[in-house]
Amino acid sequence: MTSNGGHSAVGISGEQVRFYQTFGYLVLKSFFSPEELKVICSEVDCAFEEQHDEPFDGNTRRDVYLVDELTPFCAGLLEYPRCLTAAKQLEGEDILGHVCHAAECVGDSDWHRDTKTSFQSGMGFRCYLDPVDADSGALQVMPASHRIPRYYDDDDPLWAGVVPLPVKDVPATCLATKPGDVVAIDFRIWHGSYGGRPGRRMVSIDYFDNPRNVRSEQFLCEQAVSAGKAQLKAKSGRDYIFARNWLFGTAVSEQRQQWISRLGDIGYFDPPGVVQQD
Repeated sequence: MTSNGGHSAVGISGEQVRFYQTFGYLVLKSFFSPEELKVICSEVDCAFEEQHDEPFDGNTRRDVYLVDELTPFCAGLLEYPRCLTAAKQLEGEDILGHVCHAAECVGDSDWHRDTKTSFQSGMGFRCYLDPVDADSGALQVMPASHRIPRYYDDDDPLWAGVVPLPVKDVPATCLATKPGDVVAIDFRIWHGSYGGRPGRRMVSIDYFDNPRNVRSEQFLCEQAVSAGKAQLKAKSGRDYIFARNWLFGTAVSEQRQQWISRLGDIGYFDPPGVVQQD
């Protein structure tokens, strides 16, 4: 399934929404225009240069968070009309914009989900800045696997059988893309990749489902704890994920402020390594 192209904020078709909800993913061709892609690539390069002192060694994945004044276009992608319209159509109106970040990937990516539990769900856009196909690091997904509940690692019906296997040995759908395309994925879908060139770049734009009970809030905050610890241990020039300017600056939009207020109320920003300190 693909979009019809174009670069308006109109969104996507009902057929595409049904496909995403049924199978847990959707490929949107030419989602970003060449002009937008040029800006994204420039800001991602700037972020890697600013946040990492050492050059990429090709062996260890590197990540950067694109939520500060140095990457203004990427920092606003969560609220970008085309992104937000599509996200709400696919996932529902009650979502929380979370973060935009980029990675320089290395080697294969084992089978995994982007959440540890079905109690914490959401969706993300994945935009590779380099062409990728089945043999060069494109996402491989198990269609409809987001529908299988997961409460703990050892009781997922797929966990024991799939995780030990190489990605190429598991029946899956390859989502080949070119720069400007995006893949929308449900956090709960099983996915991986293989054969990718070290250094291939991927931008992620992530939204949480607004937690509706205490247990969901708890899992969301546990994820914040893990993310903060990882950032503090990362070989990065920053010991935080969110810049204070992105959270509290004068240019913060009303939509972003609503998200920040909700996440703040449940304590998401409290763990060390999550928010830039004074």
